Amino acid sequence: MVETLTTWIIEHQNLALLLIFLVAFLESLAVVGIFVPGASILFGAATLGGSGALPIIPTLVVATLGAFGGDAVSYWLGYHYRDHIKKMWPITRYPNLMAEGEKFFQKHGGKSILFGRFAGPLRAIIPVVAGMAGMNYVRFTLINFSSAVAWSATVLLPGFLFGASLEIASEIGGRLVVLLVITVVVIWLCFYLVRRVLMFLQPRANQIILRLLAFSQRYPRVRILISSVVDPDQPEIKGLFTWALLLIVSTTLFFILLTEALGGILPTAWDQSIYYDMQSLRIPWADDIFIFLLQSTTLRVLLPCSGIVLLYLLIRRQWFTAAHWLAALAFAVLAPLLLSLVIQFPSTPIKSAVLNEFTAFPNINSSISMVFFGFLTVIITRHWPSKWRYLPYSALSILLTAVFFARIYLGINWFTEVAGGFMLGFIWVMIVGIAYRRHIKPSNDWRGLSLTVCLSLALFSIPSLTNTGEKDQALYTFTPKQVELSLSTWWENQWDSLPAYRVDIIGQHRHPLTIQYQGELSRLATVLHQQGWRESHAFEWKDTLLWFGGALKLEQFPILPQVHNGKRNALSLYYSLPNQTAWVLRLWSTDIRIEGDKSTPLWVGNVSKISVKHVASWLFYPSTEKDFNSPLTALKDHLRDFNIKEIPRKNAPTKKVYAPPILLLISVPVTNPEK
Repeated sequence: MVETLTTWIIEHQNLALLLIFLVAFLESLAVVGIFVPGASILFGAATLGGSGALPIIPTLVVATLGAFGGDAVSYWLGYHYRDHIKKMWPITRYPNLMAEGEKFFQKHGGKSILFGRFAGPLRAIIPVVAGMAGMNYVRFTLINFSSAVAWSATVLLPGFLFGASLEIASEIGGRLVVLLVITVVVIWLCFYLVRRVLMFLQPRANQIILRLLAFSQRYPRVRILISSVVDPDQPEIKGLFTWALLLIVSTTLFFILLTEALGGILPTAWDQSIYYDMQSLRIPWADDIFIFLLQSTTLRVLLPCSGIVLLYLLIRRQWFTAAHWLAALAFAVLAPLLLSLVIQFPSTPIKSAVLNEFTAFPNINSSISMVFFGFLTVIITRHWPSKWRYLPYSALSILLTAVFFARIYLGINWFTEVAGGFMLGFIWVMIVGIAYRRHIKPSNDWRGLSLTVCLSLALFSIPSLTNTGEKDQALYTFTPKQVELSLSTWWENQWDSLPAYRVDIIGQHRHPLTIQYQGELSRLATVLHQQGWRESHAFEWKDTLLWFGGALKLEQFPILPQVHNGKRNALSLYYSLPNQTAWVLRLWSTDIRIEGDKSTPLWVGNVSKISVKHVASWLFYPSTEKDFNSPLTALKDHLRDFNIKEIPRKNAPTKKVYAPPILLLISVPVTNPEK
């Protein structure tokens, strides 16, 4: 779908630019702009353009002209019809929006034209109000043009950058593309949903509390559960203790009903499906990030940090806040421990001595993460203005989503375990948080508390920074059983059991695996060095700065690593060619060992042709071309001392897929590989 759309844009650039103009125009047009998600559409178009499908400057120009034209027409409507426009359809259907626009314009004057571009639904009504107010046309035009430039750049440039990053990520691996897309979608959803929920709840909070109090008066049996939390004149201890017992009992009953409904089969079908889906997403660079995140949100980090927070509150004589903090954390730790005595959950296939934690429902590390960060946010935002509270709560939701994802992505826990821990912690934070806000006066000490939390987390998370790397990734990776083959068996027929293409989520048939090698990598590298091949230095993220400029030679660019089946390439050599091109040899390890040489795996890989590719006219990086045949022929000529067997590919997966031959290599220079 994406490739088809990108191809269409490349073939019809003028029409695509016209559509971008129309979207920007309609998004800025009076009232119509309320219904047109122009920013989202243009961001998506820019994302596709970031792969090189659209030129960046013309796209910015047409989007700016469209936004400018939409506001200009809206201004003319307001200037021409004045107050009569309020009686015209469809503005008659939105009297409140018109009133808000007039109030906004009276408050900010001409600046409202600029601010209004980024003010949600108001963007489609403020130019009309400016025209109705008789704003000077020249002044309006200057501000309108400036705001259109700022708006188009704000919407399109991040899209181009994101599209370029996806293009580069696809060179490394489709899994990285999927993870990047998931990251952007999650961040956007967290900000959008949290803001929406808070906008709905904050004006209605007092009304909801009054209804709960009235309900508790009518039903005395639930009075202790409700009044102890929401009534500041009632003591909390007995009510919170009752809530804690109720949560533990209800969690146990829920788990029993769940297992009964599933016939006692654990883990559940969706647990296993999610586990294997997550394992198919894994790549080394994401592993590093999620391992650090995982190790920084375990009991051995959060418990000492909780102790430091408690000590800080006691030193500041915030006795009641300290009591609530202790109650929140005590339940987050003790409840899963008690539940683990009666609820057992099978462990995931990934096992290691370092994963010395409980395997139970709910997961204890998930519950303490939710309570630690969730209740801290409740305390810190107590003194914040209501209109800004969505910012820390959005950041909280992003962090907790990342922690949730880290545990299932690394396969440490099943989805049900983690979801149970987060849900239990969320309900408890909600109960204790409401009780805290209703019973304690706000404190303006959030800056000192925030600094204390950040410093303590940094202190106890330092060891986690040194625990990311290939060695630590192996601890969080399920290692399949090694398969042993005789040399002759592999040479004659078992070569066909290995994947023919680089294993990835998307673009699985873009990069064929054209080489299978048995022997030491050092032997292969030594021979190729004599033929002019060179090692490509290990890729580091700081190397990406070299991409922003076209004056470098190809050998000066950091050659992108690639991922096969979740593994980094173990060997990367390049051979420079004229015209900013080169051949690149990459090899990955497999789980196959040849009898008599169990210490060395069988290697698979390919040799490809790369060239410098331009993305959005300002970003340059080495990209793999479709030609895998000529590099393979060249490599064969450079390895004359090796045993070589070239096997034609029987058939390709589809007619459009390129299927070069496979080259079997043995480093020992003998004539008969069976000996």
